[in-house]
Amino acid sequence: MFKRIDHVEIVTDQLDRTVQFYTEILGFTVKARDRIERSGLGVPIDLVYLDLGGTVVELITYEGAAVDPAPRNEHFGYRRLRWKSTTCRRRPTI
Repeated sequence: MFKRIDHVEIVTDQLDRTVQFYTEILGFTVKARDRIERSGLGVPIDLVYLDLGGTVVELITYEGAAVDPAPRNEHFGYRRLRWKSTTCRRRPTI
């Protein structure tokens, strides 16, 4: 039986700024950091695991590898993520 989504992975090219957004605006805490010296793309990746009440967001950044931006047209796969918050009192500025 399905219970919950364990975690969501997000690729970013601005790791520090993204961590700042999730911690300072949304209230996540940094659970762990990791670095893998050789990823599937052959370059190092940095990982940051953020937690908010059991919801984990895994931020990923690839060092020295080009990552395509999100597509502008309809496509298969992930499309949108919506937040529900009772504590976010200011509009994010990213």
